[in-house]
Amino acid sequence: MSDFSINGFGSLTNRAGKEFKIDLNEVKKFDADSDARITEEELNNYVKSLNDDFDSTEINKLFKALDKDATADVDNDEFAVYDQKIKMQEAVNAKLAEIAADTKLSNHAASIRDELKGFIDTFANQFKGDTAKMSEEFPDALDKKLEDIKAEIKANDPETLQEKVLEQFEDILGATTKRRASLFRKAVEVPQMPDTAKKRLLNLLESESDKFRASYDGNNFEEDLSAHLAQFLSETDVHKMTDAAMKFDEKAAGYGDYVSNNELKSLKEDVTEFLQEAIKQGVTITLNGTKVKTEAGIKAALAKFTDGSELIQAVRDEIGNLSAETLKDRIIAEEKEKAEAAELKKFTDIKGEEYKVNASLIDYSKVDSRYFEENGQIHERGKGWSGSRDRAYNKGYAILAKDEMKSQIEAQIQSMLSAKGVSYDKVKDVVENIYNQTIDSVLNADGMITGRGARGFSSKGHAYINVKNLCDTFITQFNENIANAINDMNKSQDDLDIVDLDYNVNIDEEVQEQVDKLKNYSKRGLFSSYFDKKAKELETPAKLDALKPQLFLKAKAMCDKNGITFDNTVFDTIFNNSRAAANVSESNNPQLILAQNFKTNFTTWVESEKAKKQS
Repeated sequence: MSDFSINGFGSLTNRAGKEFKIDLNEVKKFDADSDARITEEELNNYVKSLNDDFDSTEINKLFKALDKDATADVDNDEFAVYDQKIKMQEAVNAKLAEIAADTKLSNHAASIRDELKGFIDTFANQFKGDTAKMSEEFPDALDKKLEDIKAEIKANDPETLQEKVLEQFEDILGATTKRRASLFRKAVEVPQMPDTAKKRLLNLLESESDKFRASYDGNNFEEDLSAHLAQFLSETDVHKMTDAAMKFDEKAAGYGDYVSNNELKSLKEDVTEFLQEAIKQGVTITLNGTKVKTEAGIKAALAKFTDGSELIQAVRDEIGNLSAETLKDRIIAEEKEKAEAAELKKFTDIKGEEYKVNASLIDYSKVDSRYFEENGQIHERGKGWSGSRDRAYNKGYAILAKDEMKSQIEAQIQSMLSAKGVSYDKVKDVVENIYNQTIDSVLNADGMITGRGARGFSSKGHAYINVKNLCDTFITQFNENIANAINDMNKSQDDLDIVDLDYNVNIDEEVQEQVDKLKNYSKRGLFSSYFDKKAKELETPAKLDALKPQLFLKAKAMCDKNGITFDNTVFDTIFNNSRAAANVSESNNPQLILAQNFKTNFTTWVESEKAKKQS
């Protein structure tokens, strides 16, 4: 630690390099003319009394240090200043001893020593108070100076700069973007990547920056590290291995079309060099089913090859399959896939029966007050049996379709899913579809609408619906339908589920405008059946076509999960046939007919392709 101490104030060094501390009080005894001033000659006399071998230049250097005003003699004030400097030097040396023991500062001890040595003179020259108290006020100034030095060192220390760069990348990776859930909803800030991807990337960046700092010998660490990490994130396996691939290809070309047994050893050495570079770059190469990540992996992979031409082709195939995806994009994709799988697992772990709603929690007074009346019924008269029945059907539909029933059912399902950490959006379309299908099946069930008819177009037709029976039957049927639908979805992840299709997708705007015009004409009463028919002829095909993008994604996903190559021609043919059948059906829900037909026919095709593949 003494190596870092400051010497020079009130000291002399002999020719052998040994330091002597001078006693200023002893120096004053050699004031021959007693004028309270010491000349250089009188200082020489003092030095001679020490009986040691001192260079005259050392003595002259000491005298000039004492004689601050350069008057060729040293007076009492100058002695006093120098006495204070010696004490300040002792204070500095005590601090330097602490610094030398501090592992974080010891590497900078030499530069700190030089700066503090100059600070003693600076403080003394700027001091305005009582000289005798200068060394007393010095420690506070010394502490502040040392803190400033430490702050400057820390600000420029590679470790600190590394933390600063990593914080900048953390901000970049944590950036958000504005997204609207729909046209009418306010835009919200959402992360550009999953938190898990951000965490993985930051860990990789920290590890990479540690390696960079350990080997760095440049002069602009912060800028160079930032550029290196940016490249690290954006670099692809193709880019990392370009030079090694070109080098291997040149060597492989030298073997010609046939690799002899004598050349196989040399070829394996060339392949080893390529694989070693892949390991160095963090790129995983798979040869003959063996993933090469270590030197042992290289030997295991190459041991499987006895044919040199096959080995060259295997390496070239792997070069051709190198990923062009950046590290950042690859990790984001991996973490999104993991998150989706985890979300799907949470969803599929919930059995269909758990989606059943509790009828006792439904407030039926909000749905229809007639539910609680002893003979609470809907009565409708109309021309003939069909006329009165249609009116009763419409009244029943209005009760079940309005939000008072649906919102309570959705709230129960949403609460259950929330408790299990599953988003309601996962089943929103399923609930919507099952709800609508249940309304249709309940109202069309035998015995739901009762009454009597009348001959011809007589207005004496009379239809009845019991509101309590309607609502109770609906809840029972809905619970059965939603449970079956969820269980069907959870049976397999490689089939084509249609229960979660969005049937409310918008149709072409121009077609919608024409449909709306025709429906407005129909409301006027005159030729209403004609305009209703024309509106349906336009609207139904458009609604069927609107399902095509959703079925396309589902069909492609089904092929991927079953290991079948997706065929656009097959998809179009099956969709068009299903569309044609649905368009001419008398069903109130032709979209459902299309989806069911498509699922049946496309599943049949996939199964046939699987059978071909297995055979």
